[in-house]
Amino acid sequence: MNKGLRIFIVVLVSATLIICTFYLSVAFLFTGRSIYLIPCFLIIFLFIAQFRIRVIGKTRSKRTDFVTIAALVLLTCITIYREVPKIYANYVGRIGNDINIREYAPFEMDTKAIHLPETSSFILTQNLPRLDGATALYPVYSAFAQAVYPERDYSPWNSVVLCSKTSRAYENLLDNKVDIIFAAAPSKDHLEIAASLGLSFELTPIGKEAFVFFVNKKNSVDNVTVKQIKDIYSGKITHWNQISEEGGTIIPFQRPANSGSQTMLEKIMGDQRIMEARKEDVVGGMGGVIQRAANYTNYKNSIGYSFLFFATEMANNDQIRLLKIEGIEPNKRTIKNKTYPFSGSFYAITIKEHKSHKNVDLLINWVLSSQGQYIIEKTGYLPL
Repeated sequence: MNKGLRIFIVVLVSATLIICTFYLSVAFLFTGRSIYLIPCFLIIFLFIAQFRIRVIGKTRSKRTDFVTIAALVLLTCITIYREVPKIYANYVGRIGNDINIREYAPFEMDTKAIHLPETSSFILTQNLPRLDGATALYPVYSAFAQAVYPERDYSPWNSVVLCSKTSRAYENLLDNKVDIIFAAAPSKDHLEIAASLGLSFELTPIGKEAFVFFVNKKNSVDNVTVKQIKDIYSGKITHWNQISEEGGTIIPFQRPANSGSQTMLEKIMGDQRIMEARKEDVVGGMGGVIQRAANYTNYKNSIGYSFLFFATEMANNDQIRLLKIEGIEPNKRTIKNKTYPFSGSFYAITIKEHKSHKNVDLLINWVLSSQGQYIIEKTGYLPL
């Protein structure tokens, strides 16, 4: 092989590797794995140098071989350090990650949304109120739409029956993109935003639910006090042996700001400051760096929280155990008699200044009727 051909091959291979490295770098940046950039760049550079030496120079460089091996070892160590915990986290399970909300969509074949046993006393064919809300309440208001709205496709992501999660649902309501949302009470931030826009929320209680805390089933802790919950989430209690015979450092998971469950935790904490949340990967994008509160991962030492229906029915994870609070189990009986400390109403929420047609109030009135309350109860919540 003549020298010119060898040079052409080296240039072609080098250019290909550089282009691949560029796309790999973009992938690393957008998935929060920028830590891999330097060792990957170094390995690619050394590989190009090795290839050039062997193809053109027909010799070997022991120094280059050593540096290449060292870079590979460094990359391997970083990969083990970063990825093994994630693999383990997936092994022990993340609560709620595998929920397919489309299974609860109205009029879907084999939908899990509750069907009324008789024709609804209230039917709409036009001027349908635009609905949105919390994931945990989607099965409820999806069933409302199934009973009242005309039969058609209602995608949870692009229709008049959305499921955007609590924080985004409140944003949609404030922006007049939806008419009613079904969620827990608004957070302090949402109240402040509404006030700054000259808007006011109207909250109509439509059912009751419990806010629950849970741990891994292998964790021996089964009861905590309200004070202990506050101390765990303020950082005063950091080890399980401070409240039980269980050992290990407590891993307290939190949800993103303005989510329904995080807002509920803030109300429980009162004036007590919540400790800094555990973070998921730092996700880089064109808009900058975003840090999110981590999803609950079912480590033995972890503690998390949610609403009763979501934790027991939608997530349906038999590897967690709900904690008693002050010796009281969270269930429909203790919600109804108000003995469980963390129970309360969930709401149909509107903006007073945005109501565009009477069907909004008519639908809410129907939700409060025996048929609407039937759907709430059969879904798994406690009616009024």
